Amino acid sequence: MSVVIGTTPVESSPNGVACRLAREVHDDVLSRSGKIWPADPGGGDQPLLPTLGGWRGPGGLIPFGQVKAAKDPDPSLDGVVRWWLPDTYDGLIASHSGDVWFSLWQYQGDEQLITPGMPVTWVIGEGSHGKYRKASEVRPAQP
Repeated sequence: MSVVIGTTPVESSPNGVACRLAREVHDDVLSRSGKIWPADPGGGDQPLLPTLGGWRGPGGLIPFGQVKAAKDPDPSLDGVVRWWLPDTYDGLIASHSGDVWFSLWQYQGDEQLITPGMPVTWVIGEGSHGKYRKASEVRPAQP
């Protein structure tokens, strides 16, 4: 993992420290475990996102420490963004031949429009990111 030890968090509150740590390890945990973490109790493959108030999802805010569940990704998804982390600009494309990691720098389009479930096309690049192959280019799918 790429956790920086011995640094002073910008936030001094417990939630600020928890948010900072969550942002530092979120992509690492997702890419190395292959699980959706932390899983949204409401379902879906988009993990909850860290905020100063706790983990945020479509159902609202859940305090840090109260969400512990991880889940296996939905195997039926294919050719869509499985999850997107707007804080770190990392995402995962669901593919029946093996999910593919990408970042903002591989995405060719308006990054403001990246959402889970969005159909995309991609080109496989070199290397890997955790358990996943890397994309060298990602575009929104044309209707």
